[in-house]
Amino acid sequence: MAVSTISAIGGVIQGNWGDEFIVAGVADGTAKAGHVVGLTAAGVVDGTETTNDTIIGIVLEHYGTDMDTAPASPKVLNIVVPQSGHLYGIIHADSNSTVYGWGLMASANAGVLDPATDITTEHILARIFRSTDGDTASIVIWAA
Repeated sequence: MAVSTISAIGGVIQGNWGDEFIVAGVADGTAKAGHVVGLTAAGVVDGTETTNDTIIGIVLEHYGTDMDTAPASPKVLNIVVPQSGHLYGIIHADSNSTVYGWGLMASANAGVLDPATDITTEHILARIFRSTDGDTASIVIWAA
């Protein structure tokens, strides 16, 4: 059975604890735990390939809502700024692969990363650490 929620992978957003940097942002009502997001003057916005330069992190679970539900605007969200080599639980498009290390990049789909089609030319943000074909939530190694 395909894994599609953060809670289904054990609720792990940060796999490495210690020196993570956490920033705050105002919820937009669509960003939920595991989404890759950016910040705008209006608050948190789900990251896309067109906002790649503004992607700043991964939304952490909000204490006032279910892990798999987006907190309503204007609640304050905690966002972990990912560090290269650290493990994170994220939402992504189906990788169609079980290959360890397969690259994920910014996507046209808000809040999720897409599998890279050409890992030699595309900007890889994360690499699959643990996933099966059909999964849309996985543990990844942040690469950017």
